[in-house]
Amino acid sequence: MIRVLGHPDPDVRKFAADILGWLGEPKAVDPLIEALEDPDPNVVCAAVEALGHIGDPKAVGPLKRVCSRLEDARPLVVDALGEIGTPEAIDVLLEAVDRDDPSVALAAVEALGKVGDERALKVLSEKADRSEYNTFTAPVWATALYNIAERCGMDFWDLVEEHGWEELVRQAVLGDEEGEVAEWVKAGLSGKRAGFVVGILAPIAAKLPPELKVSWIDAAEGICVPEALAGLEDLFAEEPQIAYRAVRAVGKIGGAGALDVLVKALESKDILVRIAAVQALGDLGDSKALSVLWPLTEEDNPDIAQAARKSIERIRYGS
Repeated sequence: MIRVLGHPDPDVRKFAADILGWLGEPKAVDPLIEALEDPDPNVVCAAVEALGHIGDPKAVGPLKRVCSRLEDARPLVVDALGEIGTPEAIDVLLEAVDRDDPSVALAAVEALGKVGDERALKVLSEKADRSEYNTFTAPVWATALYNIAERCGMDFWDLVEEHGWEELVRQAVLGDEEGEVAEWVKAGLSGKRAGFVVGILAPIAAKLPPELKVSWIDAAEGICVPEALAGLEDLFAEEPQIAYRAVRAVGKIGGAGALDVLVKALESKDILVRIAAVQALGDLGDSKALSVLWPLTEEDNPDIAQAARKSIERIRYGS
């Protein structure tokens, strides 16, 4: 394959570079570095990717020169440097973050998320404080910051609070197509900063993916986060299984405003959600709920009437 890198057909040279990258043979590093000077850009791009797969630090300098010379290869160079991951490679990636080309800058952020150190966290944090996000860029930025913070032994959610990255996290969740953001958000919902994470996601509760909705509801209920009430109310229009869980969570959380939220749940067209609302009124243990529950004991639906009577008993006798 090394000999084939000198073939007159550029397609053949490209395939040779591809195969050398798959083989991961260190002997191919020098020939592939020479291939970075190939007149055909497709061969150069293949050599860039191959050098990234092999991961030899000696390729960092030549890859940097390619990044300056060949525009089409820049995102691939950034990916390759991320695979190499040496301090020298990180230096180049930190420079790439400030590139005018947004595709190159975003690729550098993603690569730093895989190999970045405390220097990278500092640079990306400062840039994140000044940047605007959308659902396309936010997943890359937030995941990179999360991964670097974890690698450096820092709590990502402490950084979110310190830097005010709440909207960054929300945009990342909404733009999460690969499910990677959902994984570290779930970890946050079960961690020591779960209450903070619940509060961040409350404004977008109805837009969360189904599995994340369940995790969010469970966390809000488990640690009784009052800030979650508005988000839980937004879930009353969801499919019955989600709406039911949301209604019961409101009853467990309680606090100011919970009674009014549950009264709205009684307007649901789904009978199971209405029953859940009646049961949740009993969970509140608030005597103010009695005025809502008494009329429900005369409901035509026997299940609702029975649930209302039981909730009244629980409120009156604390059973």
